[in-house]
Amino acid sequence: MSKRVTSRFAILGLLTLKPMSGYDLKKFVDEAIRYFWNLSYGTIYPMLKRMEDEGLVLKKNASNENRPERSVFSLTGKGRGVLAEWHEEDVELPQVNDEILLRLYVGHDVPIEKNIELVNGYRDKLRDRMKHYESIESESLEEARDSRHGALSHATLRCGILTTRARIRWCQETLEMLRDQQTDAVVGMPFR
Repeated sequence: MSKRVTSRFAILGLLTLKPMSGYDLKKFVDEAIRYFWNLSYGTIYPMLKRMEDEGLVLKKNASNENRPERSVFSLTGKGRGVLAEWHEEDVELPQVNDEILLRLYVGHDVPIEKNIELVNGYRDKLRDRMKHYESIESESLEEARDSRHGALSHATLRCGILTTRARIRWCQETLEMLRDQQTDAVVGMPFR
């Protein structure tokens, strides 16, 4: 299933939490799920319009004091049904565009020092992400005890933690391999 089609279900699923505007959806994505799912305004607004036309969401205009009127969307019974059908389907493995892997795969003409620098920088970003995950883990665990949504949300965080740990380990192994290659090159041995 394409990311664009799956984004439809992401929006429907997020609307099960509470009615939201397009802006609210984007803000929620950026704050809560950006590490495993991203939606742009260019996807959200046309998708909301299409889902409204299909009767999956209901649009209501809401006014705020001193602010322009905004459209808030809620899930309809038909939208809940479509979402329930999606939950019955098999999950596909993600189709990944992974920039670090692509750069390394085609990085044989780049000086090995640049490859090492690239992996070091990537590892630093992963470590920063891990610090963030660890900073929210205890709060997430408390929410996991309070509700099914909290438990499932915590499960996604744990996946992020474990995946990030694995990536950090991969960086360390890759750096060791690159340093071995660098040492072999210095002493005139061919690359393995």
